[in-house]
Amino acid sequence: VSNIIRNCEFRYTEASPTLDLTNPGFHISNNKFEYIDWSAVSTITASKMFHRSECAQRPLPGTAKGCFSPGAATLELPAGTVKAPLVFTRNTVAHHGASNGVGVYGSGTKSTLSLNRIFGKTDLQLDGGLASIPAGSANGVVMERNWLYDS
Repeated sequence: VSNIIRNCEFRYTEASPTLDLTNPGFHISNNKFEYIDWSAVSTITASKMFHRSECAQRPLPGTAKGCFSPGAATLELPAGTVKAPLVFTRNTVAHHGASNGVGVYGSGTKSTLSLNRIFGKTDLQLDGGLASIPAGSANGVVMERNWLYDS
């Protein structure tokens, strides 16, 4: 594992995603993510957008809304590989307004989501779930012993 996020609290963040993780190889454990994305605006994080003054002139591909993206997730986690696995364990994700709670994206071969507590999704965006793993990201995903409720 090349990147470790452990024993942290992330509260009251706005926009999607809470963390901007782009490469595989994360061990994310014993963290608290709560009261995330109450506007459900789906803004692109600063690392992904052009200079603010250019947003309206150069929208992101597939959108016509300047600096806004087509969807939102509280946590978008890059799918892991055998050499750089994704481990998301013993985390609490509570009270979020984005479409998805915890999601895995990209093609991978080794991702584990276990022993997490995910709850309190609001109805700001109605088309997601507490956990979301698209078919293209499902290869090698182990999802076990999680507690999801109150959505």
